[in-house]
Amino acid sequence: LRVLGQSQETYIVAEGPDGLYLIDQHAAHERVLYTAITVSTKGERLEVQGLLDPALIELSVEQEAIVNDRTAELERYGWVVEEFGHKSYILRAIPVLLGTKDPVRSFTDFLDGIMGIPSTSSWHHRIAATIACHGSVRAGMTMSHQEMIALIDSLSQVDQPHTCPHGRPSIIQLDQRSLAKEFR
Repeated sequence: LRVLGQSQETYIVAEGPDGLYLIDQHAAHERVLYTAITVSTKGERLEVQGLLDPALIELSVEQEAIVNDRTAELERYGWVVEEFGHKSYILRAIPVLLGTKDPVRSFTDFLDGIMGIPSTSSWHHRIAATIACHGSVRAGMTMSHQEMIALIDSLSQVDQPHTCPHGRPSIIQLDQRSLAKEFR
């Protein structure tokens, strides 16, 4: 695909031999990150970023249960958290992929996103999808031409490029015949 530009700071517009393509930048980046996370965590843990100023967090009962029951798995995905009294924890590191300015909110939102998942395989899918979602480029963010090209190239190398891990479409194609029909 040849990147033409960005529309509404949300969609990448590209052309290819079969017509025009609109790529949802968030859904596409989410798929790319999800694939990277699932490949990375098969044998090792995600790269972590230690916090210069570890954060004290108060967790709900449900969030605390997840942390206590799945500490090793949380660390495998880049979250380093230690107990610090009743319902209080210290967040020491986060997944590098997040690059967030608000690690506490990211962690609590992440815990809320994976709450209530019973099976291990579903849990691993949901945890990877949640990290990918929180770490991906958002709608409303301007991307440079080179960033758009890099994202399209990365998307072309994943197994399921047409949807994000949550099932939303990442690519819409308008074939040449449809375009010609619209313009009569």
